[in-house]
Amino acid sequence: MCRASSQSRSFARAASMIICMIMMWGASVGAEEVVGEISFKQVGLHKIPREMLMYNLWLRPDRKFDKKKLDGDIKRLFETGYFTDVEAATTKRDGKVDIVFTLTNTPRVGKIIITGNHKFDTEKIKEAIALHEAAPISDKMLRKSAANIRKLYY
Repeated sequence: MCRASSQSRSFARAASMIICMIMMWGASVGAEEVVGEISFKQVGLHKIPREMLMYNLWLRPDRKFDKKKLDGDIKRLFETGYFTDVEAATTKRDGKVDIVFTLTNTPRVGKIIITGNHKFDTEKIKEAIALHEAAPISDKMLRKSAANIRKLYY
């Protein structure tokens, strides 16, 4: 009879240890990573203010880190048109995920000069141009401007 109760206690102890180990493992696996610091490295002459960059991000310090949300943030920053390239690097520090965005600024329109026109007033041609001085250069806007000018002549 002593032997049976001793085996029962050993079994109960072993079962308790296994359950504790499973719970501890589950807690460590289920631990969510949170965002730490977010910083920006901008390459180019025209720097975009941090507030404007942060406005385009879903991720924020102390929010749950999610790779899909980071991918969405990269896409949103790129879609602003202010950058030709957007990259993000993550590092883990103090139990948090720090994010560094490297942003390559899009070149800007310096000055728009119109020469050689005899058929239309310069102001009418300027109105047809979709780009403006100091605006980021975009292929889409260049094509639109060229198409608008062609429409004036044809």
